[in-house]
Amino acid sequence: MTPLSLCPNPRHLEQEDRNVPFPTAISVHGLADAAPPDARTKETIQNLLEQLPGVRGDFGGDSPYRIEFINDPAITHAEGYTLTSDVGGIIVATRTATGRFYGAQTVYQLLTHAFHHAGFGRFGSKVSAGVAAAGRVVPALQIEDEPRFAIRSFMADLGRAPFSVPLLQRLIRIMAHLKLNTLHLHLLDDELCGFRFERLPLGSENPWALTATELRELVAYARSYHVAILPEIESWAHVHSIIYHYPHLRGTAGVYGGSSFGIGEATYALLEKIYDEIVPCLEDDAAVHLGLDEAIWAVL
Repeated sequence: MTPLSLCPNPRHLEQEDRNVPFPTAISVHGLADAAPPDARTKETIQNLLEQLPGVRGDFGGDSPYRIEFINDPAITHAEGYTLTSDVGGIIVATRTATGRFYGAQTVYQLLTHAFHHAGFGRFGSKVSAGVAAAGRVVPALQIEDEPRFAIRSFMADLGRAPFSVPLLQRLIRIMAHLKLNTLHLHLLDDELCGFRFERLPLGSENPWALTATELRELVAYARSYHVAILPEIESWAHVHSIIYHYPHLRGTAGVYGGSSFGIGEATYALLEKIYDEIVPCLEDDAAVHLGLDEAIWAVL
């Protein structure tokens, strides 16, 4: 039985004690005329075919081995899918674009590992071409998968280190491949402000701070990979990068040093201006994390 390396592990996987010879040609069906919600799914399969040198791949062709995406209204979870791998190829069934995308990530992992063996994507674990060719098989199996958690998040701490837009985009692509669906952007902290405000001096000292335009574009880019952007805005402690520009609003230190806002109308007025620049960059249906922890109480 071929060992599998899937991340994350599917909710239910039934692997049979037999394998299918790795195909010499693959035709993909169900994505030929991909609508915008499925564009990244088609991109995933295109990337997959590029990782299989010597294997002919096409969309809508007549190869005996097919990767087929079909609609199944019986699948209840919006991010769920089923996958069947057998002699004729792989069938991914789902009822949503998100389910198709996540099914495609599993197809990518399944076939790249079957082609390259377990060393694919790992440092120092190369498999010789001869050994790989002698053992290339695709396991026969059935998968029923849906996420265990509604929010599957990764945090990028823009408040303590600079992040370029290309790096954030790369994080989004990696997250999506691993079926993570929320990028938590910790926009500011004591050390740094990762957002450059248009009507406030905040972030002006950080050459890598995101502009409002860049954040809007990042939100749209993430959504195309079925990832939501969740910004965290420190609103009591961890605000020294704000106090740097507004020293009169410092009430006291935070629990770990740095600065806590003093409580009062002047602080509330500034926070309103901060929220008013960040929130309009988000999707209509979005969440914002307001950082209100590790503060020391003080009144202005």
